[in-house]
Amino acid sequence: MIKQIFMQKAMALIKQHYSDYENIKLEKIYYGLEGAYLTISKLLIILVLAYFLNILEETLLLLFFFNIIRLPAFGMHASKSWICLVISSLWFLGVPLLLSYIELSNSSQIIICLLCTIIFYLYAPADTEKRPLINIIKRRNLKIISVSITIVLSILAINIDNIYISNMIIAAIIIESIMIMPITYKLFNQEYNNYRKYVLKPISIN
Repeated sequence: MIKQIFMQKAMALIKQHYSDYENIKLEKIYYGLEGAYLTISKLLIILVLAYFLNILEETLLLLFFFNIIRLPAFGMHASKSWICLVISSLWFLGVPLLLSYIELSNSSQIIICLLCTIIFYLYAPADTEKRPLINIIKRRNLKIISVSITIVLSILAINIDNIYISNMIIAAIIIESIMIMPITYKLFNQEYNNYRKYVLKPISIN
């Protein structure tokens, strides 16, 4: 209900000030605003819950490091907003709560970071049906950036003295590595390597 009211008022203002916009452009603006609204509203819900669970600082750290890796590595998106909210809540609330009772040894950190780096090398960037990464050069560059960021953050997590920051960095790396794996796409019945649909296949001449 709140979303509908917001969208109606926002689109009315846009149409009023930009009456020359075509329907296609207005549709793009609508979907962009809807996406922004859903993202911000889910973020606010998670942060409010984190505040009452007394893990706001940890959740903010986890979100920060996760988005640093997410930006070049991409990864799966939930098909529905409520599913995204549930999964995001489990990640960004459940993981900080769990890690508050766990202290990873240095050897465990190294093993986890090495395994995740391999996963990023194999599977990043992982595109979606709505955002297929067709450009081969862009995919290669994003892979290099993803792996490089993972290595830098891993070194930071292993060597930093602050246990909270270290745990949140490693948690962010683990979460994003899960989100780019083919098995995760399969579990949620989503297509993987969507760019392949747009790659021209050679025509065989008999």
